Amino acid sequence: MVGVKAGYDNNANGEVLGAQLHLPLMRRGSVELMPSVDVTFLTGLKEYQYAVDALYRPVGQQGGPYIGGGLAFRNTIYGADPGLPRETRRGYSIVVGSTFGGASSFRPQLEIRWVFISKPELDPFTPVNPQVVTFGVNIPLTGRGARRGEAGS
Repeated sequence: MVGVKAGYDNNANGEVLGAQLHLPLMRRGSVELMPSVDVTFLTGLKEYQYAVDALYRPVGQQGGPYIGGGLAFRNTIYGADPGLPRETRRGYSIVVGSTFGGASSFRPQLEIRWVFISKPELDPFTPVNPQVVTFGVNIPLTGRGARRGEAGS
């Protein structure tokens, strides 16, 4: 499945637009790999975030709740001086969410993501640790998705 999302970064106080892929790793879809990219729009600055998360879905591809985590990268200006160069740092993310719509091909998604990038010794006054809430929509890339009455493909 491929999806788009929009939301708000509660820590940076900025709007977020993003996209993700849901790649099933197990036959019933209970474990997925979800690479994603997000752009946070701040006054005079765009922050870019890339993540690869492993998700666990107790009910498989039919939707419902999921939880996961993985590796995250954030490209921004770290520090209070806007003249500093952009820098990409690595961290980790924790994600919880849910998809809705069951076996339909149009699946809304609600997600909360915490990303831990900054270290207090490097960023004592301007930590960058996004806390993002997004609403998105996912659609299948192929016709092989779960059918009504089936737990997965």
